[in-house]
Amino acid sequence: MMKMKCIIVDDEELAREGLEDHLKQIEVLEIAGSCGSIAEAHALLMREPIDLMFLDIELPKMNGLDFLGSLRHPPITIMITAWADHALEGFRLGVMDYLLKPVMPGRLLQAVNKAWEYFMLKKQSEASDHIFIRHNQIYEKVMLAEILYIEGMQNYVVVHTPSRKMITHLTFKVLQQTLPARNFLRVHKSWIINLDHIASVENNTVRIGEMAITVGAAQRAAFMEQVVYRKLLSK
Repeated sequence: MMKMKCIIVDDEELAREGLEDHLKQIEVLEIAGSCGSIAEAHALLMREPIDLMFLDIELPKMNGLDFLGSLRHPPITIMITAWADHALEGFRLGVMDYLLKPVMPGRLLQAVNKAWEYFMLKKQSEASDHIFIRHNQIYEKVMLAEILYIEGMQNYVVVHTPSRKMITHLTFKVLQQTLPARNFLRVHKSWIINLDHIASVENNTVRIGEMAITVGAAQRAAFMEQVVYRKLLSK
């Protein structure tokens, strides 16, 4: 069975040991190391590929958020901390989840499941023409070519195809990072489109099937360059 190699980064030994005991019960995880400092964690990340990192914020010399921001290719990261006021900064850095100490086993499992879904989705999209999306408690196969557009909601996303729409609790940012950029483009804070299904572009609106999607002001220049100008026929 495929597993995620994970590490724990926390300067409190008891906290590391408690978390490790919980993680050993989750079959999709393989614990590659337990680090008491940023230096230990950095050395381990340089030494071997790590899929998932459980990272405390309050660490000596450098806090966890600064460490995460310094990594060029960080692993999937779940923040675990006693402080709730850093959550916004954590999500800005793309953390998968943010857990408060003491961590409840059920909440931990929920975070790991979210990380596992993203891990598997990314593995599949890198080597395949399809992905699996968890929808209504089952994993449904979706061909990338069938996806028309993706709608981002507050706590979930909706994947639209010609025949159905699927709601999944993956975050909008995670799904954006997973899909191949050559086919999919974010055109608004709430919309990702499949470039192969564009029917027309008019002013700030792109039409896909019966749906008219607004291109955001921040994305318009990149959209016009990538989608229209490069393939525009002129006299």
